[in-house]
Amino acid sequence: MPSRNGSPLRLLGLAAALVISVLAVQPSHADLIVTCDSSSNTIYYSDASHSTVVGSCTGSCCDGCHCTGTTSPYATTQRFDCPDVICPENS
Repeated sequence: MPSRNGSPLRLLGLAAALVISVLAVQPSHADLIVTCDSSSNTIYYSDASHSTVVGSCTGSCCDGCHCTGTTSPYATTQRFDCPDVICPENS
């Protein structure tokens, strides 16, 4: 009479399938790569409703980019031009 719980090999296969399915639904971390440049402002939100800000990256034509808070896949980015800006020299 076969075992009701299944063989150890079958249980191992089920456990492996569970781990693979959990990993498959995780969000891609490639979406979280911060693209911070001197000609854009990016605001990061906690979710798709864009109601809670969790971080930002602010560009400056002369001073690069400065980021605070955390990133998320929920973001808006505004780009701007830096036409012929004369930047002060660093001392």
